[in-house]
Amino acid sequence: MCGILFIRDKKLKLVKAKEALSTLDHRGPDNTGILIKEDLFIGHKRLSIIDLSKSGNQPMTFANGKLTIIHNGEIYNYNELKGSLKKKSYFFNSRTDTELIMSGYMNEGISFFKKLRGMYAFIIIDQRNNKNKLISVRDTFGIKPLYIYHQNNIILMASEIKAILSYLGGNQLIDEIMLLHYLMQGYCSEPRTIYKNIRAQEPGKVEVFDLLKK
Repeated sequence: MCGILFIRDKKLKLVKAKEALSTLDHRGPDNTGILIKEDLFIGHKRLSIIDLSKSGNQPMTFANGKLTIIHNGEIYNYNELKGSLKKKSYFFNSRTDTELIMSGYMNEGISFFKKLRGMYAFIIIDQRNNKNKLISVRDTFGIKPLYIYHQNNIILMASEIKAILSYLGGNQLIDEIMLLHYLMQGYCSEPRTIYKNIRAQEPGKVEVFDLLKK
């Protein structure tokens, strides 16, 4: 289990961003990684599983810093996919499944994600070729959580809602229908959450945001 946090805010509040990331401390005690790119805050709390070395720390960057990934989860068919990529002459710098995801994306694009088997939620920032794309992915069964806030030109994505609430501060609007669902069922039916402006990414979905546009 790891914790991921992405913030896109033209008026980035760095202290609040770090406080928000700290709400995920329990998800990853082994390392805290932070990368700041202008109005982007990319944070990761690591629980080391496959590669215990520092080479597995995140955020992980590629293509001279133009590609960045933060990942929570485990890819079960890691070795199988890694073998096929090695045949394409890709040289791996670590034993992590995080690098596998990125190497597959660099070779095959978004279509590579269909090959993944496991439990995962990850975010890729692709700034190659004068673009600025944000890609979020969640596993088919929705085992790993990923929550999204997208209002007023601010984008927040996190493993837990409380990280989003920490950054936003103040009271967020309650979805009264979902509150009723929670009281009746004991949970909220995704993709909606108990907050009107915060949703869960749907399982198996790939979402792409163009950060150059409003």
